[in-house]
Amino acid sequence: MPTTKQQSFLQELLNGTAPTLERIQHLLHERVEENLHLDYKAGRWLDQQRGTKKGSRPSDEVRRYIAGFANAEGGVLIIGVAEADGKNQRPVEPVTRWKSREEGERWLSDCATALRPFLSPVPRFHVLDVEGGHLAVVAVPRSYSLVVCEENSDVAHYFRLHDKTTRVPGYLVQDLVLGRRQQPVVQLGGEFTVALERQQDLLYVSHKPQVKVRNEGDIWLESPVIGYLALCTGKGIQPMSNSARQRCRVLTPIQGHQVNFARMPMFRSANGGLMDPYVEYRMDIGHLLTFATEDWPGARWGAAALVLSRGHRAMWFQVECEIANQDFGWSRDNRATVEVKPTYTFVPEGPIDLYIRSGADDFRP
Repeated sequence: MPTTKQQSFLQELLNGTAPTLERIQHLLHERVEENLHLDYKAGRWLDQQRGTKKGSRPSDEVRRYIAGFANAEGGVLIIGVAEADGKNQRPVEPVTRWKSREEGERWLSDCATALRPFLSPVPRFHVLDVEGGHLAVVAVPRSYSLVVCEENSDVAHYFRLHDKTTRVPGYLVQDLVLGRRQQPVVQLGGEFTVALERQQDLLYVSHKPQVKVRNEGDIWLESPVIGYLALCTGKGIQPMSNSARQRCRVLTPIQGHQVNFARMPMFRSANGGLMDPYVEYRMDIGHLLTFATEDWPGARWGAAALVLSRGHRAMWFQVECEIANQDFGWSRDNRATVEVKPTYTFVPEGPIDLYIRSGADDFRP
């Protein structure tokens, strides 16, 4: 991901480069706006006697922004720049409460005193002389630990989200700290090798999955396992568990042919162990998922796939595969093979459909 102008400015300050009025003016001229790493406040934000929240002071406001940036990716708070009117660049509106730069830097540093046990590394405070007062720049690095504010004998947690600094509810913080909200993000893909075999009046269709499992989140998957549930005939099938039956919705199967509930054996990743974030594994599943049909106007097959990882909830996917009616190049023994690309759709809640359909009416639910 490319570095933004806001991130570059933050890194300059954290590396020890002192800000200059020219550098601030350049940001304003380039219309570098507020985002996750940058916020502007007018001078009157500190000059007022009370904070924007009931019972708070301006120092409390500064402390919240420091905590919010530290709990996110770090950021820069510039105090002394007013809101833009939509047409012109943001004007400088200085802080007037300080008599000198030194007084301003001491005041800002004192704002962070209560946070210092949590701040590592510590923020950098700069105050610049401008016409009519001062302009303050606070550079906050990302903290290695969660930064906590104490407000009215209560504990508060602030986070920087997009261009806002927001207080996060205590229950959500507890969930994050205790790992209750840590759920992997997995994507499935790959191909099916579909084998066709004509036997008298029936056409047998077998699916051999070759699955790509990609970990799209920041959480490691421990010993990931994948399995399929489908309507099928053939050998090696196993009955569905009660939990699987509750999750899957069986649509009308083929009339006149017995179609079984099936749970294919689970397949473990080749390396076992941990699957790193943003890594893709390919799992070649050797078992066949099979059904039979009387005619061949094309067929659609719906199944369920689930991914299991130790310590996390099962991740369920709707699998759909369509085989169009085409010339497959049949062999002398009435066999053919074709590669098809199924669709995998993550279904966090609700039923997953198991079905076998063709152009005939008796395939439809």
